[in-house]
Amino acid sequence: MAPLSRALRAELKSEERPQPSALALICPSALTLCALCCGMSAMRAASRGEFSGALVWLGLSAIADGLDGHAARRLNAVTAFGGELDSLCDLVDFGAAPALVVYEWATQWDARRVCSNAACSQLAVCSAARGGGEAGRGVCASGLNAKTFVSDNVLWLACLLYVCCAAYRLLRFYFGA
Repeated sequence: MAPLSRALRAELKSEERPQPSALALICPSALTLCALCCGMSAMRAASRGEFSGALVWLGLSAIADGLDGHAARRLNAVTAFGGELDSLCDLVDFGAAPALVVYEWATQWDARRVCSNAACSQLAVCSAARGGGEAGRGVCASGLNAKTFVSDNVLWLACLLYVCCAAYRLLRFYFGA
């Protein structure tokens, strides 16, 4: 469900419409919260290195987000509260969650790429390259840094930029600009 513009909120207040039941009012918000939980589950899966699972969770989040607006309109349960809740959840589902999934994937991929090097074939050395083990400095036996391909800070800045752009886009959509 898209955020409600000022004109739509005024129109909703001025229209005479039958009051929906309590269940009808809860259903769209429950779908929105389901989408939020799917987005959060995608972040959890990515943090565990389960990237295919994270993509499934993101897909389920998008489906639930698409259904909440349709449910609200069909049940005559469009509310300002639901629109605000949807906007907040959209920032997580389409801003923060995808950014974190990509960040986790890119940093895992980078560490695996360096550790596939012949000099880093042992599990203990790979653990050190990922920042674990006794060394903990992120440097493997061959002296390669686990962050040589793309700097962790550059990846993080790209993720922050993406989330900021998503927030700005939602805000512009909210105000109809």
